[in-house]
Amino acid sequence: MRRLWMGLILLGSLLWAAPTVAPVRQIHADGVVEDLVLRSGKLLMGTGHGSLQVVDLKDFNVSTLVTLKQVKDFMGDAIDAKVFSVDEIDGRYLLLSDSGQGGYSDLWILEKGAIKRVIGARDEKALIKARFLDRDHILLGYLSNEASLLDLKSGKELYRVQLTESKFSDFALNRETGQAVFGCESGELTLIDARSGKILKRIDQLHVDNIFGVDLGKRWVIAGGQDRRGSYYNLLTGEKGYFKGHFLVYAVGLSPKEDLAAYAMDEDNTITIYNLESKMPVYRLKGQKSTLDAIVFESETTLFSSSQDNTVMMWNLKQ
Repeated sequence: MRRLWMGLILLGSLLWAAPTVAPVRQIHADGVVEDLVLRSGKLLMGTGHGSLQVVDLKDFNVSTLVTLKQVKDFMGDAIDAKVFSVDEIDGRYLLLSDSGQGGYSDLWILEKGAIKRVIGARDEKALIKARFLDRDHILLGYLSNEASLLDLKSGKELYRVQLTESKFSDFALNRETGQAVFGCESGELTLIDARSGKILKRIDQLHVDNIFGVDLGKRWVIAGGQDRRGSYYNLLTGEKGYFKGHFLVYAVGLSPKEDLAAYAMDEDNTITIYNLESKMPVYRLKGQKSTLDAIVFESETTLFSSSQDNTVMMWNLKQ
């Protein structure tokens, strides 16, 4: 027991010693930022106002590529078509939005200024997240924790596989490796081959409750969940563990070189940055105004975060 208490005291002192960083810039969207993605030097923001907005990171100009028409909810009232998943590849954009009907989703493709709906409420698909695997294929995550690969040329799903019996939480796709990791309500992580749907690995004993956020590199899988844990798993060595937070860990992010992992670790919306080799906290990012939703790294020293408001924060770790 004495060793446990000493360990907790040591961890607390390390967290206190990690330098505190304030945001260097605030970027404002036209609504709550539901999804945040970094592609080719630009930030993509899917908003609760029904928009896809793009931030050019050279001049930080915010442009709106499209705003979807309002939809009607179950009461017949007009509401904004919340855009909760966005992505881009070679100038082709996807938007996954609320159809307003029965919990089903609309999937849109935007290209050269023209927008086309490829999945609608009539298809009765309860989709939560979508990402391009390549220009013609989109990885889909169903509420039922099924993974699917949509072929845009044929309009058909090449596979649809049930990963667990628990409700879907989040997935992360690594286009370079063609692998994706799915998190669910049970706390289990499932690694799949995104092209075939083949289950490659099940990662358990890291979380005991609902997983909220995941990220995936070539070496590391990281996740955060309702059990107040920020977890890590090395795909090459099998090394695994977790950092104990003080609040639900809603958002996580992995740096490009996979040296750093970021977790939302307390009720004050502080982002704690850990070095994955030393397992030590190296920065604490303070200034987010509401509950964190997404953390994305541009480099080992620059990252962005969004929360349940219309503000995206930019952070510089060189301070």
